[in-house]
Amino acid sequence: MELYHIHKLNDFDPNFEVGNTFTVGQDYNMMTQFFLNMSPSEVYCPELKPEPYFDYTELLQEDVIDALDPESLKLNFLEFRKYIHTKMIDTRELLLELARLKINPNLPSRQKCMWLTDIESLPYWSYNFGRMPHAIYKLDVDGNIFESADHLLPNPNETHSVMMEQAEKYWQPTHNDLRRMTDREYLLEGQVRVLKRVK
Repeated sequence: MELYHIHKLNDFDPNFEVGNTFTVGQDYNMMTQFFLNMSPSEVYCPELKPEPYFDYTELLQEDVIDALDPESLKLNFLEFRKYIHTKMIDTRELLLELARLKINPNLPSRQKCMWLTDIESLPYWSYNFGRMPHAIYKLDVDGNIFESADHLLPNPNETHSVMMEQAEKYWQPTHNDLRRMTDREYLLEGQVRVLKRVK
């Protein structure tokens, strides 16, 4: 089956050379590794000098907030907002994994899979990457493949109970959910052969 993968250029992977073959799905993917290694409270803000790391729980202390100048307070707030968003996505992924185990544990896990798309949905995903440096590869893939869509992902702004309902629907897409949309995504655990670099 021929599908496409959009690869962040800052995530170096020697596998992505034309003609290479490799297997995915045996270990945690880069997204899961990021969440597993994420500090529960520490946030990195390179603009803060000389110490770019800070513990966001300190911002809950009134005396610390009062001591910050306006620019530092703004930087801290912006990084704190990024941190909260990342934790919301982490929660979404945990609920999706719980839903997968409930619906069908044989489906490929988002914690270990490679994300792919088809030619019709490629413009959508390429646009979503925006200015982030990326390459697009055409692959020949085989193995455990699951098809769903981006719009079926749980909304991280909802309650956990609503997100769980949405997560279960993600793993049980209808024909109309997929055929009429151009935001399809495929999860792969299996074999990959790199055919060519498209971009």
